[in-house]
Amino acid sequence: MFLRCHGHTAEAAGIVLPKRVCFPLDGVQDFTSLFVHVFLFRVRTRSRHVYGVNSRMRKCANVCILVTPKMDIFQDRSTGTRFRVLVELAAHQPSVQQKDVAASLGITVQAVSEHVKELVLQGWVVSTSKGSYTVTPQGVDWMLRMSRQLQAYSERVGRIVRDISVTAAIADGDFEQGQVVSLEMREGELHAVPVRPDDAVRATVDRCAARGSAVGVMRIEGVIPLSPVDVTVAVVPSIQNVSGHADLRRLLSLARDVKLVLAAGVEALVALRASGVEPACCWGVPVVAAEASLSGVSTLVVCSAADLPHVAERLAELGARASIIDVSL
Repeated sequence: MFLRCHGHTAEAAGIVLPKRVCFPLDGVQDFTSLFVHVFLFRVRTRSRHVYGVNSRMRKCANVCILVTPKMDIFQDRSTGTRFRVLVELAAHQPSVQQKDVAASLGITVQAVSEHVKELVLQGWVVSTSKGSYTVTPQGVDWMLRMSRQLQAYSERVGRIVRDISVTAAIADGDFEQGQVVSLEMREGELHAVPVRPDDAVRATVDRCAARGSAVGVMRIEGVIPLSPVDVTVAVVPSIQNVSGHADLRRLLSLARDVKLVLAAGVEALVALRASGVEPACCWGVPVVAAEASLSGVSTLVVCSAADLPHVAERLAELGARASIIDVSL
């Protein structure tokens, strides 16, 4: 429940309030306690008038009191639509056409008109002329309250989804349903291990799983740390360089030192196969390499000198660091 007061500038808790303020009446059960609440508010703020809008009027000791129930954005469809209308008015004020608001929200102009009338009646919008609307401070306050309700509900949905969603991991032991385990990332692979006291990330096993199998985990708590590594880019001669050759021994040595080998372009594919290495992927190489490196997977990208600018630029755009090695003879 809320009351609004006007009169002299109010000072409460060291904060200077405007001449019109709105404050919650949490814990007020009846009009007797409401009168006490209002009286204390008047004494504290030196405000002479207390009033509200759109509700029944009550009089206590010559103080006009109107009680307004706290509005919930989910209480009905109308409240939610009115909130969206107010947001559109605020986004395009002061010159706003109701037909544009209707088109944006997918409702009729008549519906927008009815909601605008209610917003004006509530004191949340001021209309000086046709097509001219300004959101009042009270309207901003209501928008913020509704947005906080939406945020709180969104966070609740997120928690529920996180609790019921199941993520696959590699089982490093035999686990029972409901058992709490620790999670860790190894070279891009998520592993479930027996719980340890100092582990930061824990989860609950969805169902029984044997060592080495895929195990479903849910209710993950904590953030799994990742250790990004640099992408090694080996540059071979491009087709335009008729006298150039790739150092196949060095290329093979580089390939043996990493977990993932990628070929960007025909020259790179031919050079790798000539060295006895079959690349894991030949398409979308910068994207794959960036994802792997950010997950801590050691990666070698082989490309021609002509393709190097594109590969290096894409890796940088995707947030991956690269170490460039020329393997030309």
